[in-house]
Parts: sequence; C-alpha cells; structure tokens
Amino acid sequence: MMEEATNGALASSIRRRITIGFLVLLILLVALAGVAVWLIEPVEVGATLVREDTERAEAATAVSLQVSDAHAFMAQYALSASAADQKAAQGGVTGLDAAIERMTRGRSDDGGLVELARRYRGGADSTFAAVELRRASIERMQSAGAEIHSITSAIEDALQRETDAEKIRRGMRLGATFHEADRAALRFLASRSPEDLDVARGALATLPKGADELGVLLRENHRIKQLLTTLAKPLSVYDQSLQSVIRADDDLRRLSTELNAASESALGAAAVEHARALKSEQTAVASMLDRVRSVRGLLIGASLSAVAIGLVLAILSGRAVMTQFRKLEAVQDALQKKSTMLETTLANMDQGLIMTTPERTVGVVNESAKRLLDLPSSLVREGAPFDDVIEYQRKHLERAETGENIRAVPRGDARLDHPHSCELRSPNGTVLEMRSVPLQGGGVVQTYTDITERSQAEEKIIYAAHHDVLTCLPNRALFEERLGDAIAKATRTGSHIAVLFLDLDRFKLVNDTLGHSAGDELLKIVANRMRQEMRASDTLARVGGDEFAVVIPDLSSLEAAVNTAERLRGAVRNPYLLSQGKAIIGVSIGIACYPIHAGAPDQLLDLADLALYRAKAIGRDACCVYDEVLDVKNQDEMILESSLQFALQERQFEIAYQPIWEVRAQRIVGVEALVRWRHPVKGLIYPDSFIPLAERTGLIVELGQWVMETACREVAAWPAPIALSVNIAPPQLRRGEIVQELRDLLVNTQLPASRLKLEIAESQLSEDTPGMSATLSSLRDLGVGLTLDGFGTGSSSLVTLRSFPFADIKIDRRLTKEIAQDLRSRSLFEAILHVCRILKMDCIAEGVETKEQFALLQSFGCAYAQGFLIGKPEPAAAMRETLCRIAAGERPMAPVAPV
Repeated sequence: MMEEATNGALASSIRRRITIGFLVLLILLVALAGVAVWLIEPVEVGATLVREDTERAEAATAVSLQVSDAHAFMAQYALSASAADQKAAQGGVTGLDAAIERMTRGRSDDGGLVELARRYRGGADSTFAAVELRRASIERMQSAGAEIHSITSAIEDALQRETDAEKIRRGMRLGATFHEADRAALRFLASRSPEDLDVARGALATLPKGADELGVLLRENHRIKQLLTTLAKPLSVYDQSLQSVIRADDDLRRLSTELNAASESALGAAAVEHARALKSEQTAVASMLDRVRSVRGLLIGASLSAVAIGLVLAILSGRAVMTQFRKLEAVQDALQKKSTMLETTLANMDQGLIMTTPERTVGVVNESAKRLLDLPSSLVREGAPFDDVIEYQRKHLERAETGENIRAVPRGDARLDHPHSCELRSPNGTVLEMRSVPLQGGGVVQTYTDITERSQAEEKIIYAAHHDVLTCLPNRALFEERLGDAIAKATRTGSHIAVLFLDLDRFKLVNDTLGHSAGDELLKIVANRMRQEMRASDTLARVGGDEFAVVIPDLSSLEAAVNTAERLRGAVRNPYLLSQGKAIIGVSIGIACYPIHAGAPDQLLDLADLALYRAKAIGRDACCVYDEVLDVKNQDEMILESSLQFALQERQFEIAYQPIWEVRAQRIVGVEALVRWRHPVKGLIYPDSFIPLAERTGLIVELGQWVMETACREVAAWPAPIALSVNIAPPQLRRGEIVQELRDLLVNTQLPASRLKLEIAESQLSEDTPGMSATLSSLRDLGVGLTLDGFGTGSSSLVTLRSFPFADIKIDRRLTKEIAQDLRSRSLFEAILHVCRILKMDCIAEGVETKEQFALLQSFGCAYAQGFLIGKPEPAAAMRETLCRIAAGERPMAPVAPV
C-alpha cells in the first residue's frame, strides 16, 4: 500500500511536474507568440504607412510641379498671346488635370491641395478666354485704326485743293487728334497706364465733334463730306474695341492675382504635404526600430530559458525573429529609395527650392537654388542661419518687387505671414522670380524660377510697341516721349533742341511702278542712310508711311540743325539699286527749334510740319526752317550769317601761321596769317567755306580788322624779325580810313611797316573801282608791301601788274602742283618767273609739297616757296617755339638739301 502510495505520489509528482513543465512551456510559447505578434504588427503597419505616405508625397510633388509648370506657361501666354505659348499653356493645364486625377484616386485627405489645384485650373480657363477676347479686340481696333488713318489721309489730300488756311488747319487737326488718340492707345496697350488711357479717351471723345465742325466748315466740298460720313463707323468700332480691351485687361489683372494666389497656395500646400509625409514615414520607422530593440532582449532571454525545454523551439523562434528583421530591413530599404527619389526630384527640378525651419535655419535646399543664386556652400549647409542667405541676396542681387501685395523679405526675427513675390536680377543678366510661402508650423518655402526668357520676351514686346517693324526705328510714340524728355532737359539746362520733319518725295511713284516690296526695301535703305548721319544722342523715328522725324538735343546753333538736314538730304538723294530696279527720290524737310519757335512739344511739331509744308510748296526736295517771313531772305544764308555774327562776338576764330621760305638763303623769311573758324558743332572750318559769305554780308571788314590786329600784335612779339603776310579783301580796301587805321595799328603794335605785306587775290581785281589804285599807292608809301595772290589761275592780266603797285606775286598752288608732271605747266611757270625778273618783282611759289617740286623751284631760280614741305600752318605759340629752336640751332635750317 505504501509502495502504491509512493508510486501514486511519484506519478502525481511527475504529472505535476509534467503539468508544470507543460504550463511553463505553454506560457513561454504564448509569450513568444505574443512577442512575435507584437513585433510583426508594427512592422506591417509601418510598411503600410510608409507606402501610403510615399504615394501621397509623390502625388503632391506631381501636382505642385504641374501647377508650377502651368503657371509659367500661363504667365508667358498672358503676355504674348501667341499660338505657340497658348499651346504650351494648354499642355501645362492638361498635365495638371492628370496630376489631380492621380492624387484623388482612392484618397480622402489631401490637405486641401486638390481643391487649390482645381481652383487654379478654373482660373486658367478664364485666362484663356480673357486673352482671346483681348487679342480679338486689339485686331478690331488696329483694323479700324488703319481705316481711320486711310480716311484722314484722304481728307488731308483733299485739303490740298483748299486755299483757306483755317480750313486746312482744322482738317489737319482732325487727323492729328486721331494720331494722338491712336498713339495714346498704343502706349496703353504696351504699358496699361491709366494716364495714356485718359488721353486716348479724351482725344476720341473730341473726334465726332471735330468731324461735324469740319463738315459744316467744308460743306461745299462733297468729297470731304463723304469721307467724314464714312469716318463715323470705324470711329465707333475703334472706341468699342478699346473698351473691350480695357475690360479684358481688367479681367486679366484680376485673373493674374487669382492665379498667383492659387499657385503660391498650391506650392505651399505641396511643401507642407511633403514635410508631413516625410515626418510620418520617419516616425513609423523610428517606432519600429524602438520596438525591435526592446524585443531583442526579451527574445534572447526567452530563448535561453527555452533551451532546457526544446532547442527546436528556440531555433524556430530565432528563424521567426530573423524573418521579421528581414522584413524590417526591406521597409528601411523602401524608405531609403523613396527618400532618394525625393532627393532626385529636388536635384532635378528646374526651380530652386529652399525650405527653412521655424527656427529660421536652412532645412532643405536643392542644387538648382545653389546654382541660380550662386550661393556659397557655407551659407546653405543644413542648420545654417537663413538670415545669412537673405543678406547675401541683398548684397549680390538686384530686387524688383512684383505683384499687388508685396512685403519685403523679413530681417532678423521678423516672420513672413503673407505670400511674397519679387524678381531678382544677377550681374550676368539672369532674371529670377522668387516666391515665398509661409508654413503653418513656422518656416518658409522659397522657390526660384529662371524667367530670363520671359523677361526678354516682355522687353521684346515693349520694344515692338515703341519701334517700327520695317525699319527698326523708333515709332511716333517713342519719338514724342523722347521729344518731351529733350524739352524737359533743355528747360533745366537752358539749351536748345531742333525738330525735323521729313517727307520722302517721289516715294509713291516707286511704290506704283516697282511694287510695295520695292517700297519697303527702299524705306529700309533710307532709314540706314539717315541713321548714319545722326549723332548717338539724336533720335530718328519713322512716324508714317514715308514720313520721318528727328529730335536733335543740345543744339549749338540753328545752323547745326540745317547742316544735319542737308546731310540727310544728300544721303537720301543718292540713287538706289533695288531688287526690282533703280530708283531716285528726294526728301523735303521742315525744321523748328525750341525755345526759339515754340515751347511745347505739340506746338513744336506743328511748326515743323508747317515748315515741311512750305518746303514742299517751293518745289520739294528742299529744307525750310520755320519763319513767318521765309520769303524775305534765303534761310540758309540767314542762318550762316547769324552763326558768323555770333562767332565774331564770341571770338570763335583763330589764326594759324605758315612759314615762307627763301630758297637761295635757305631760311624762313616770313609767315602768312591764315584764319580758321573753330565752330562749336562742325569743328575747324577753313576760310574757303566762310570768307565768301563774309564778303557778301559785309562781315569781312570786321573779320579782317580782327585778323590784322591779332596777327600784327602776335608777330611783333616774336624774336625773329620776319615778315607777316595778311590777306585783305577789296571791301576793306574800299574804305577810305584803311590807310590811317593801318598806320595807327603799326604804331600800337610796334610792328615796322616793312615787315607787313598785304595779299590781294587776283580774282578780286578783275574790275577796278575808283580809288583802289590810290589806296594801294598810299599803302605802299606807308612802307607796307603788296603781293598779288593766286596769280596764274584768274584773269592773269599783265595790265594788273602794270596798274597796281605790287612788289611780289604769289603763284597759285594749282599751277605749282603740275610743274613736276606737266611740261606745259612747267614752261608756263618759267615764263611767269621771267616776267617777274623783267618787272623786278619777287615770286613766291605756293603749295610746295614734294622735294621734286622744291628742286625744280631751285633750278628755275624762284625766290620764295610756301607749302606743307616747308611747314604746315601752326598756332602762334607753336610758330614762336619753332623760330626759337631755329635760332638756337636745334632744327635744320633747310627743308631739303640744296640741289
């Protein structure tokens, strides 16, 4: 019984132990199963979250990129309205539709990004319609404007048969008023300026009344009345089209604001969606890693405890754990791939992107931002202060604010609470559009888009609005703008400006005979020719079909404007070899000056137009300066005379001295005083260009007195006692007081009379006047020498040598030039020398420029020589220095070796 009891107790103990062992094993298995479930569940949940967040990030990225691309295309299309830009914009909007569809597929929470993208999509459709409306309205306006221009031109042509100046002026004013309205409308289309719009509306409002008044004034002219009746319809179309353009512009401004807001909000929402998805992925992975680390210790302890129970169970548990680790590594690899994909997306974006943290440090920056902003690596490292980046931009980039609600980039601790937009210009010409969108949790997302091409396109549009398409010259709008600027500057500085109106003569004949293509080719050549005759500061513009206009600022004299006009006439008159044949045209030019003729731009243009009308009236291909008494005196001579009088008052003349060489003694024995005009515009003018006018106007007397007094005073102070030769004109000799004036001058300057020689041109002595011989005899008695200048090319009368008491003759340079090549000229030269020897007169050869000529003069026995070989004309100071060097032996005494 005791054995049975013992066996029962042992069996009970064994059962108890087995039960306890099974219970322990069961507990361990349950614990291990729980741990495995606890490990597997977060891994699978985390993998699912990572996959969903990654898909959400990719969809948000696609939507944001499509919004950015579509916005860039829409901005370009809104500016140009071209077919190519329209196609690109429609492509961008289609891509945005696809991105929205992808993001909404199986999604319920998108952070509002889809709604923002759809709002942008609706604004884009409205923009397409507004641009198309504006383009169609502009085309109708241009068509009506062309018709109005044609009608007003026909009215102006019909007015040519009218004789009443008031009727002509009122008719011309009608066309000018529409020109003013059209110019203001064109400026408004280019700049959208309210001031230009007011000008256009005001001018258009006066046209119907002006047409009615003109119709009453010219009621007997049936042609003009018919044209005025025809004018009403295109005027109405023009005005209605302008109103449509205004409404379209208002819609475009409103839509642009809405598109900017939608684009900025979409970009900000996308950035927030990116950040939220990335943070969610990082949180899930971190949670899984923490749990795996915690379970690792438990698994090791459980495995050691279970070794006594069963190695197989431990191995199986280990395999299960390894399997879960492999799954975790797969999740990490997937997360790494998605992170790499996001980095690749940022690295390959055309836009630069910088995202800051709430602490205003750099959080994310892509390579495009570094490249576009040319940022040093030290500024954009992770955690770097973002204020340093802002300061760098302020120092190295020019900022141009854009948009309607613009705030400066915040400094220091300031926070950006509104979307911000501006343009940045780098020194190399790159133009960037910077958009800043604040994040809800703090921080900012800034994107940088290269809009250089768009900016250049805008500049091209502005250029096209201010320049003629055919000739590339400024158009009427730019011309009037520069005229206003020139008058404003002239008012400040007290300077003068000139306006030239040019109208091509016989241009219509070229169009009619050779065709309009030949006319266009001719206009381009004419524009190039005239452009070459202008200064850089002048403005040459094409203001009509064959009409041009010029603004000349900083005008030195009225003669300068006339000279410019004459250069333009000469350039235009030259024959043209066109593709369709030859052509010869002329140009009529009218000139008006500020402030001489008018003080306001419109008045100045009107007066220049009247002067042009006058130029055409007197026979075309002419130049006229506005003057109420144009028929009283030749305008060109009056201007030159005025300039000559001004030059005498302002002492614009100067004297150069050319040496006269004694051939036998090989030395300088005298100098000839040659007057020069230092014109403020033309520069140095030689006497052949102004002495004849001075003689015709009587100014030669005053000019001759100045030259005589200045030359005598300067030469008397020189160290060498050389002779002075001064040219004197017959009007000076006809004055009875010339002898006494010379006597007083010689006393005052202390120049001996024997050192003064007066040269009288042979051509001016063809007709003797009473008292001329007596005056010359009195001068000879005074001790002054007399020289017959220019002998051999005028009448060359021997009676002149007999009738006047000349001591010397000067052979003209044209005869001296030929003695080395022409035997007849050489023989004639020797004959003149022979006559001089017989009459005991000295001979001076003028214009000696070569050694061969000088050698022949020596062989002929010519006494004196003058020319560039001997020495060029020099100012008084230079000639005095030359004589001093010769006296000191520093310069050879002979120009060439004796023959």
